[in-house]
Amino acid sequence: AAEAAAAAALASGQVVLKATGNAKATVLAAPKKEDYTVQIPAGITSLDLDVIKLTAQFVARNGKSFLTGLTSREHTNPQFNFLKPTHSMFTFFTSLADAYSKVLMPPKGVVAALRKDEDKSALLERALQRLGGGGAPGGGGGGG
Repeated sequence: AAEAAAAAALASGQVVLKATGNAKATVLAAPKKEDYTVQIPAGITSLDLDVIKLTAQFVARNGKSFLTGLTSREHTNPQFNFLKPTHSMFTFFTSLADAYSKVLMPPKGVVAALRKDEDKSALLERALQRLGGGGAPGGGGGGG
C-alpha cells in the first residue's frame, strides 16, 4: 500500500522523502517553474556570454526602445549578431532580458510573497521541494 501511494505521488509530480530515524516520511509537491533561471547554452565563449548578459541587463533596464536603437546601430557588428531573431543565441538573450526584467520589476504579489518568507520553516520547506524536485516535472535548474 505504501509503495502504491509513493508511485501515485510520483506520477502526480510529488516527491516522497523516506523517513529516517525518528522523522516521518514527507510528501513534497513539485516545485514551481523557475522564473529567474536561464540555462547557459553549451559552447558559448565567456566574452560572448558577458556581452549577452550585459546587453540583456541594459535592455531590461532601458526597455524596447533601447533594444531597437542598439540593433540598428550595431547591425554590422558581428559581436551583436545575437540581436537578430535568426541567431542561435537570440532565444537565450531574450530569456535573460525577460528574467532581468522580472527582477527589476517583479510581478504583482512577488514582493509580498518574499516578505512572507520571514517564516524560515516555510522557506526551508520550499528549498527542500526545489532540492527534491530534481526528477519531478518542473524540477532541475541550474545556470543563469
